[in-house]
Amino acid sequence: METASESVLMTEPAMEVEQCVCPAGYEGLSCEDCAPGFTRSGGGIYLGLCHSCQCNGHSDQCDSETGVCQSCRDNTSGDRCEQCNVGYFGDATQGTPADCRLCACPGYGDNSFSDTCEYNTDSRNLVCTNCREGHVGDRCERCAPGYTGNPQDEGGECVRRAEPVVGSHPVVKVSPKRVNARRGASVTVQCEVNSPYPTIVEWYKGTSSSRLSLPPTATISNNGHTLTFARFGRNEAGTYVCIAHNNYGVGSD
Repeated sequence: METASESVLMTEPAMEVEQCVCPAGYEGLSCEDCAPGFTRSGGGIYLGLCHSCQCNGHSDQCDSETGVCQSCRDNTSGDRCEQCNVGYFGDATQGTPADCRLCACPGYGDNSFSDTCEYNTDSRNLVCTNCREGHVGDRCERCAPGYTGNPQDEGGECVRRAEPVVGSHPVVKVSPKRVNARRGASVTVQCEVNSPYPTIVEWYKGTSSSRLSLPPTATISNNGHTLTFARFGRNEAGTYVCIAHNNYGVGSD
């Protein structure tokens, strides 16, 4: 077969020239290749027929020989763009741009605490399948035991609750233990408290289990550590108790 060119001057004219006008889906000098957006089938004459890429409407490109889809759109993936990307749910084979929707676990972006989810067609509920540690619920919307926070608030999440600090209750010692006072005498009793933590000290008449208010003649000083009677009398006689308490317990004497 001879060839011809409009721009090159030949010494002898070409008498016959082949010019192929390829149908849709084919290209090449002899229409031997599949055009972009088409792939070769396994049957047909010669090299096989070219048909359009089968990508469920999410891509116009595929490998011309294998048919594997390329550059899947709409948050899809797979050889035929037939599945939703991680973090999305839906049916990618429906062929619409909205086939795959973002998992809301329970919200979006920084408020999504699962990278995978499934849609239950029977219950019509979205279920998040890989909640981050500390998050529970169908939508990772609650905090697990031992965690605190509100993942449903914008910027919120569940964080591990701080372990309580192991502490001890106050150790209390009253001195003197017993007082024999004459009527009208001044009496002072001290309450010594041993505690590394902030402590509240209180005095009562009676015992730790049966507490009565102090007589009006009693005065408290030194942050509660000193009980004083300026003039001791019959109304002041009795048993007194010093009680100290902090965040870890109560001590008394």
